[in-house]
Amino acid sequence: MGKDLMGRRGHSHGFTVLEVALALAILAVALTALSTLQARNLTLTSEESLLTEGVLAAKDLMARIQARSLPLETSEGDMGEEYAGWRWAMVVQEAQDLPLARVELRLLKEGQPPERALSFWFLAYRKETR
Repeated sequence: MGKDLMGRRGHSHGFTVLEVALALAILAVALTALSTLQARNLTLTSEESLLTEGVLAAKDLMARIQARSLPLETSEGDMGEEYAGWRWAMVVQEAQDLPLARVELRLLKEGQPPERALSFWFLAYRKETR
């Protein structure tokens, strides 16, 4: 039998400690990267869920204004049971000589800092001018 590159005779059986250590190091780096990506994905999913819920709450609030079940005036309140934990503030600015009002809505979920509030604005038509 011929000698291999290491000068040993015959076939080598199994892996060396160095090969196993190197494979484990590569595996550890890959698993660390994957767990970091998974943690970031969970954070983004949570933020997206909060944003979606806030947009739906704002649409509900706008529908209440359009249906005139919520007066078109500067006020604040909570969203009730359907959107538990959400609070809103509305600022209404009247347009001069037009039957329009600029409505600014701010929604905030309990436990969130004020800078995380969602802001929306739209123009509302008033049948009567003030």
